[in-house]
Amino acid sequence: MRNHMKLFLTLSLLLPGLLLSLKSQVCTVDVNGQTFAMGDGSSIPAGTPHTFTQPATNYGFTLDIYSLDNSFNMNINGTLLATQEIEFATGAGLTQNIQFADGAKWQDGNVPAVWSISGSASTTPAVRVVISPTGGITMFGSKSSGGPLLPLVLTNGNAFNTISWNTTGNNSVTVTQNVVGPTRISGYGSGKNTVPCHCTQPGAAGTPAGFTKMGILTKGSKTVTNWPESVPNGHIVLDASDKGMVISHMTTAQRNALVPVEGMLIYNTDLKCVQLYRGSAPAIDAARTGWNCISRGCNENR
Repeated sequence: MRNHMKLFLTLSLLLPGLLLSLKSQVCTVDVNGQTFAMGDGSSIPAGTPHTFTQPATNYGFTLDIYSLDNSFNMNINGTLLATQEIEFATGAGLTQNIQFADGAKWQDGNVPAVWSISGSASTTPAVRVVISPTGGITMFGSKSSGGPLLPLVLTNGNAFNTISWNTTGNNSVTVTQNVVGPTRISGYGSGKNTVPCHCTQPGAAGTPAGFTKMGILTKGSKTVTNWPESVPNGHIVLDASDKGMVISHMTTAQRNALVPVEGMLIYNTDLKCVQLYRGSAPAIDAARTGWNCISRGCNENR
């Protein structure tokens, strides 16, 4: 997803007699994302540099290339991405200097030429460049249009430079191409900032453990068969066609004057959140006692 990317980092800790594997999740949002296109089929001539001016971001920059023929390089804050033009093609005096980490190459009889592979925002790019906040470079490519992204490595004397990425000031990222025969490049680039991760776990499947016994209805008649008994896992069901539920709005001082009971809900006008009273000894997540703002999350992470 363009506006919300997730990365899973696995860290293994080796201790005497013990191996621990810790998986953490990093979610990002695009900053100043831009599409670009130069060369054949575009109104911008081949070889015309395209510059992204990026504000400070705390998780680097990602360039997704949707179409490519047949090489490129980048200049990031005055430093080239690679020591040589990154060349994906063979023949006509060209030296291919990038391949898949498993040894596969474009035009090797199994992987088609890079210019015949296309990507999009709704599938996967043909090539992806990731610049980390510490300046490290990783690249990924697809062996077919819309196929999975696989790690890439530079070869034949080409190498990545270490980039200085500004996390407190502006960044300049320029995409360039050497023009050799038909030449084009298009795609999307954006800075990345980290954001809190939302729950994406699927809902629980199976047979409900119970059904609702009480309902409050403001409609003229029930519109669902066996309402409210047909609603699983509830205590009270509210149903209206033109009315919403309003819970008590209170300041923190007003809330503190209550004699609360476990399960009580209010809207805290000072904290601007819906709060739930969890009692003094909740059975789940025992550290979160008393009043707590309700936030989106997953039970697995509690």
